[in-house]
Amino acid sequence: MEVIVKTPVIGIPSWGWKKKAVVYAKKYPNIHFMDISDFCYECSRHFDLLNIIDNYGDFRESEYYQYYMDNGRDDHYIIHKIDKFKKLYDDIKNNGCDISSIVTEDGCRLDGSHRLSILLHLHIDKANVNVFNYHFLFEQDKIDSIKKQNSEYRKKVYSIE
Repeated sequence: MEVIVKTPVIGIPSWGWKKKAVVYAKKYPNIHFMDISDFCYECSRHFDLLNIIDNYGDFRESEYYQYYMDNGRDDHYIIHKIDKFKKLYDDIKNNGCDISSIVTEDGCRLDGSHRLSILLHLHIDKANVNVFNYHFLFEQDKIDSIKKQNSEYRKKVYSIE
């Protein structure tokens, strides 16, 4: 059965239900090979950093670095995150990606924004994706509440339906 994920796929805050969903999805994966070309709607800072890495530029001039500075992180923390990002990039570039990102059918990225942005940067537009279905874990009233929260967030933050 083909699974359809609403696009564009966006990142969402660390809401309480999200952590439970990620734990469940990792334990009981629901993997589908699909087009990921519209799964990194707001990942411009990732793509900017990848271009800087490719061109041996100064990462301190990246959107990624500035984002974390603007959010009160210190230089040591940011450098550590960038080093991990570079290592992941090199690993995926050399070995492929064997860990699926996790998204919901209503277009929320729960885990894997770095992996997805790296794959897209490498011009890989199809990949295995772990698609979390709310019915696996939550009752209908909770699902309705989550979907409403997601929909309101899409409209408020990204002006998309």
